[in-house]
Amino acid sequence: CQRTHNFRIDNHPTVEMMCEQIRNDPEREVRIIAHQKRVQRDLAEMGV
Repeated sequence: CQRTHNFRIDNHPTVEMMCEQIRNDPEREVRIIAHQKRVQRDLAEMGV
């Protein structure tokens, strides 16, 4: 599921778990990517 990791955050503990969920339920991919973008924005605002 490397294709979905273009939004990946290094050392993010849920990346593999989300990868499994996407494989099991591809329709969740869009929602998961949208969530991941929010997470990245929040991390950027915190200066991580």
